[in-house]
Amino acid sequence: TKSIINKAIMVLIHDNFILFKFYLLMITLWQGANSFSSNTPGTSSSSASSALSDEKWLTFEEVQVTDSVKSSVHDREWTELSAVKQWWTEDDNNNAIVGDQTVKLQKANFIPSLWGLEGIPEPIIKEPKEKGDDHVRFVVYSIGGTMTDVLSLSCNKQFPLIPHVGIRIYGTEWFYSDHVESRSSSVMEQMLSVETYPQCQFDLGPTSCTTEEIANWLSDAQARYNKETYNLWTKNCNHFAKDFAYFLLPSKGIPTPIMDPVIDFTDSMLDNLPEWRRAAGNYFMDKLSRMVVVSWGGVVKKEK
Repeated sequence: TKSIINKAIMVLIHDNFILFKFYLLMITLWQGANSFSSNTPGTSSSSASSALSDEKWLTFEEVQVTDSVKSSVHDREWTELSAVKQWWTEDDNNNAIVGDQTVKLQKANFIPSLWGLEGIPEPIIKEPKEKGDDHVRFVVYSIGGTMTDVLSLSCNKQFPLIPHVGIRIYGTEWFYSDHVESRSSSVMEQMLSVETYPQCQFDLGPTSCTTEEIANWLSDAQARYNKETYNLWTKNCNHFAKDFAYFLLPSKGIPTPIMDPVIDFTDSMLDNLPEWRRAAGNYFMDKLSRMVVVSWGGVVKKEK
């Protein structure tokens, strides 16, 4: 009995040490934000992009799921969610044909496992530099690097990525740490460069919200998204992005087949572990993640 207990303790220490290293990675990554300046909402003007007569962005109706977890490009054994159907055709050069437009595919390495797709079409309307425009853009980053495999080993499933997400509007990207914060899109592209952090972007279309309405919503959101309310499982950057996008695009938001697999990273993270390890990991990871985001948030707040 004593040897079994000792073994159990060693397993728990091993799991938590790996998870602790994962969160040290998060601290290191986000402390890099200390060298960049932040932005305030409601200072940009809308571009004329929403005046286009033809829709040139991802519509909610386009994105549907298949009847299988697996897809032709990946088995997706880490999740029980169905793969996403391809909503575009391809030309002879494997470019995506969306409507009457031809664009390249975004080929981030996590896309096949996350959604079961070979790639994601690039947004047809590029985000204008500096002030941006009124289009709502959802950005998914893979920030784990080699720690993705370490976390996968600890949790007994192969994760496609360790995600971070943000919502861009009027040239600013908004996200949740221990508070609602922002950086200009250009700064985010320096902080989380595509060369170092695989990523993909979705253009969800123009918002009808004014900059004043957006600023008011973000101010109110601070009461819901702060260091006291943060929870790794139920209230993290993914949940903030989902709520913010739904405000900006009422009754639409981020298409469910796109958003759900990102959230499922935490929802199903511990599913393959024995019950006692799942309970211990649930408690430990939530407590540790709370300490991390408070540390991260403290660093960022000093520069504002």
